[in-house]
Amino acid sequence: FKTKKTLNLYHARKLALKKASGKYISFLDVDDLWSAHKIYKQLEFLKKNKKYKFVYSNYYVKKELKANKTIKFKKKLKSGKITQDLLNNYTIGILTVLFERSLLKKYFFNTKYNIIGDFDLFVKISKKNNIGYIQEPLATYRYHDNNYTSKNLSKYILEYDDWFKNNKKKYLRNNYTLFSQYVYFNKLKIKFFLKKYLGV
Repeated sequence: FKTKKTLNLYHARKLALKKASGKYISFLDVDDLWSAHKIYKQLEFLKKNKKYKFVYSNYYVKKELKANKTIKFKKKLKSGKITQDLLNNYTIGILTVLFERSLLKKYFFNTKYNIIGDFDLFVKISKKNNIGYIQEPLATYRYHDNNYTSKNLSKYILEYDDWFKNNKKKYLRNNYTLFSQYVYFNKLKIKFFLKKYLGV
C-alpha cells in the first residue's frame, strides 16, 4: 500500500494496521532482519502461556559494514507486568514484537510522534497486560548513520520530554526517577553540542 503523500512514521504504521486482517501483528522495517524461526517461536510461546497476548525478544545489533553482531541485552529481562521496568530502561525493540491484533481495539499509535510511537504504545499496553519475553535473539537491528533515530537525536529526546509531561499523571504510581534523569541528561548533551559545535 502506498499513500499519496509522505506521512510521519507512526501515522504510516497506524494506517498499515488498519489494513491488517490477521490475528497477530509484527513489524519489520526495511533495514532490519528476522531470524527464520522468529514467528514460530513466538506463536509457540503464546500458545503455551495463555496469560500473554504480547511477546518480544532479545535481538542482535549489527553496525554498518562490520561483520560482527552483538546481543543487545546480556541480562535476562522480565516478563509479566513490566511497566516500571520499561520506564526504568526501555527494552522492547519494535522489530521483535508479536502481539494479538485484538489489543489494538483499546490501544493505538499516537501519530504526533515520529520516533517514540512504539514506546508510547507498548508502555500503554503493559499497564494492563502481561508482556512476555524470549531471551533468545530473534531479530537483528542494523545500525548505520542513516537510521532515522541516529539522525534526529534532538527530536528523539524532545519527544520523550513531551511524553513525560503529558503522561506523568496517568502513571502516578510509577517511579519516574531514572526516566526523567535520562531525558534531562540527554537534553544537556544536546545543548552542549549545539553551543560548542554550532554556536547556537
